[in-house]
Amino acid sequence: DGPLLRASLLYGLPLLPHVLSGVIFQATDRTLIAAHAGLDEAGIYTLASRLASAIFMVAMGMQRAWLPFFLREDRDAGVQGWERVRKLSFFSILVVAFAAIGMGLFAPEIIGLIAPDAYAAAALVVPILALSCFVRSYYLVAVAVVLANKGTARLIALATLPAAALNVWLNALWIPEYGITGAAWATCISYASSVVLTGLLARKARKVPFKYGKALLLLGTVAATLQLGTGQDLTRRLLLSLAFAGFVALLDGRDLLGAIRSVLRQLRTRLGKDSP
Repeated sequence: DGPLLRASLLYGLPLLPHVLSGVIFQATDRTLIAAHAGLDEAGIYTLASRLASAIFMVAMGMQRAWLPFFLREDRDAGVQGWERVRKLSFFSILVVAFAAIGMGLFAPEIIGLIAPDAYAAAALVVPILALSCFVRSYYLVAVAVVLANKGTARLIALATLPAAALNVWLNALWIPEYGITGAAWATCISYASSVVLTGLLARKARKVPFKYGKALLLLGTVAATLQLGTGQDLTRRLLLSLAFAGFVALLDGRDLLGAIRSVLRQLRTRLGKDSP
């Protein structure tokens, strides 16, 4: 099928540099840590990175949950309105935020359960990498909009390759001086730059009215909570997690309650149909 093959190649080939940027992100920090700080430090950082990657897995799952609703509206040019997409995309971000808070605040206990004492230092960088993965969840929202448009999809490497280059430069600059902490912050800042650049492309592709203000406020709160919780005792970290939950209830409580009521109504309807 020649036309289908041409269309597939025209869409897919420009994405290869974008995929390359992901490889650069994955390999740079651990390679430079091993070179400058040794394999022991690289092992500690790898454990922290693996724990934080669980947050990104949650983010990927949440993207799969709301993406069909976006694609339907994108196909129909938003005829039915973007309200459902606005709510569901932000709900997905909230779930990732709780995953980041849970992993970041309670990293010492998690590492103590699964690793020997030699890996305890990983708890200092897990909160930074947890924040990085949370930042990356914003990228997943933006890149969905970019890739749904053939014109902007071909430009995605212009957003991700500069971020990957920044990641290499920051790692080379900070790892010799700050070790694994420098690598973690280099990852976080590089991911943030990819979010900004991909967000600009997304706005070019289609102006979806996401909850931008709430998203920025949530990002700042997650960052502050993780920063305040690092190095604190368990009681203070538990209080911080409860305070964060209360903040989320205030931030998006109306839509959350509306969604819960909608689900309960659907359950009652199904149970009513299934009952004899």
